[in-house]
Formats: sequence, C-alpha cells, structure tokens
Amino acid sequence: MTEYLLKQLSEYVNLFPGERADMQSVVEQIKSDINILDRKTIPGHITASGIVLSKDCMLMIRHPVLGKWLQPGGHVERDETPLHAAIREVKEETGISVKLHAWHRWNQFPIDISIHMIAANERKSELAHLHYDFRYMLTGSGALGFGEHASAWKNIADIEESKLTGLVKKIHKLKIEES
Repeated sequence: MTEYLLKQLSEYVNLFPGERADMQSVVEQIKSDINILDRKTIPGHITASGIVLSKDCMLMIRHPVLGKWLQPGGHVERDETPLHAAIREVKEETGISVKLHAWHRWNQFPIDISIHMIAANERKSELAHLHYDFRYMLTGSGALGFGEHASAWKNIADIEESKLTGLVKKIHKLKIEES
C-alpha cells in the first residue's frame, strides 16, 4: 500500500505543483512506515471522499457531528484503497451507487487532497489529529434518503465550505463535467 499511496501523491503533485509543500508531511508520514490508513494514527491518517456532480449540483450529506453540508466520505477500512473507501462511503451515506468518473481513466490519483484538523473527541478517546482526505470524482444516480445521513443535491454556487469552494474552482479550471 505504501508504494500505491506514494505514487498517487507523486502524480497528484505533478499535476498540482502548487500543493507540493502541503503534501510533504503526508509523504513523510507514509515513508515512516506507520499505518497511515489506521484511524488511530497520529498526527494524521488518510480518509476518502466521493465528489459526485450532476448538472450544477454536488451530492452532499449533512454531517451528523459538524452540522454542515459536506461531501460523503470517511475512514479507509483495512485492506481497502482510498478510492474503494470513497465509493463505499457514498453508497453507505447516501444510498447511491457510484463508479469512477472518466477523469480518473487518465489520472490515477485523487482530484483533490484536503488536509484538515479534526478536534479532539473525548467521547471516542481521540486526540486532535489531521485527516488527509483523498477526494475522487465519481458518477452515479439514484434515489436519495436510503443512506446513513441526510443527503441532497446542493447547487455548486451555494457551497460555502472553503475546502469545497477551492475544489469546485479546481474542477472548473480542469473543465471536468459530469459523465
């Protein structure tokens, strides 16, 4: 898995060289030979999200703890790649089956990697830590409301979360459309 993750990061920073410095801590942590996919790994671990577009909308879930509308995603399970985790999380959280977006046929790495701090959670006995969220473009359709969380198609123009507005700009810059 180490080689796979390092290859994804290398290809990612080749396409987005302005993010190279931000990714250095992730690369160093992977090279340190700890299990960066384990949710207990400190200072951070890899999570995965699915970015599903339809017309001018993005599939979103109402995060149960944060109370914000975010993309579906979560922790990577044992023996699972971040891509497979993103696909699984979209299905679990929204009830929609998805597949890899055509953009990834030529780009075998995430469309975005968001590094963000997660606050300590005494209830779960978790220290503050980082999530290195590998975000993949996915496509799919289906009825909403059969997943674990409230979900909806939110107009991209109405998205206010700063980590997502940057992603939307990246998608527009790359001229990625739903497929």
